[in-house]
Amino acid sequence: MNKNNKLKQVIIVSIFSGMDLLLYGMMIAGMKGAYAVEFNCHAANMHSFNFKDPNGNPLIRWVFVSAEEMKPKLKKLENEKLEKKRKKELRDHYIMNADGSAKRPETIQEVDGREIRKICEELYGKHIWIVLIGGPPCTDFTKLNVHNDGERNKLVFEYLRILKELNPDVAVMEEVPDILDKNHRDLYFDFLNQASKCGYNCAYQEMNALHYDGCQNRRRVITIMVNKSMGKMPVFPKPRPESAIRPGELFDIDYHFSGHFVDLIKNKNHWMCTVTSGSPSWFAKGDNVWPPTIQDKLVMQGLKSGMKYIIPEGTPIDQQHVAVGNGVPINLAYHIAKTIMEEIFELPVKNEY
Repeated sequence: MNKNNKLKQVIIVSIFSGMDLLLYGMMIAGMKGAYAVEFNCHAANMHSFNFKDPNGNPLIRWVFVSAEEMKPKLKKLENEKLEKKRKKELRDHYIMNADGSAKRPETIQEVDGREIRKICEELYGKHIWIVLIGGPPCTDFTKLNVHNDGERNKLVFEYLRILKELNPDVAVMEEVPDILDKNHRDLYFDFLNQASKCGYNCAYQEMNALHYDGCQNRRRVITIMVNKSMGKMPVFPKPRPESAIRPGELFDIDYHFSGHFVDLIKNKNHWMCTVTSGSPSWFAKGDNVWPPTIQDKLVMQGLKSGMKYIIPEGTPIDQQHVAVGNGVPINLAYHIAKTIMEEIFELPVKNEY
């Protein structure tokens, strides 16, 4: 190992962050958070409670909107389609104050990777490695989206823009396996081609969280991009199927029901379904049946005893379920980060997951 490596810190810039279980797992491996971007105000608020920079400030930047500026957005529209869109924007993007003013998180379109790099260097100095992470919203990629208008696919290229501007040493992008389907793979390979042209060695691999100390059968395409200046190729952690955890080891249950995806009732020794906003639908033991709590879902997403994630008071319960369902399992994130730390940055990882 290069002795200079010991002096460097590995800093994370997170975009399309959600509640950022991906960041959580990577921080366990020794990386440090510096900046984050998330559109949904409820997920961003959760993020702000859990992730701070060295000065104690949230990694998420907030924009404060005056009551006067909010007036047009609060006005009901006669057009049904536009009214639905207005309500969704208010629900997802603004946290309202009692006086009618509001705050919203910064959007990906408002940030510049060059400015983010400056902020990282102000916080941690210039002797750093930067890792860009994030999963552009997958709604338009998944087969389950019957109203696909393709607009959110373009956010993949916002990721590419930040990659070019920030010029990180390593980047990690997470997506659903459907990105490799015939309807989307041209877009994805165009992304990889452009990332390669701007100086990155790129590779992707389908990974299952189950094989990295997980309990849920959750498959995702992980793309790792390594700046060619590093002189390294992307590397992925080796799967460890023997590390999979059965639901009965985590919960006192006899059965669990996946819900609206495959509608299967499984016993406590069958692998957990992919956690989403609505799955699993229920647990059962004897004659008792109950829906899993948010804390239960966080456990399925890799939160272990002694670890905590704060959900701010007043966060709508549906938004909590959506945020957890969109998360990258902490266990998978840890193993990806551990491999990057050891194989690319040649740094030891002291903490075990």
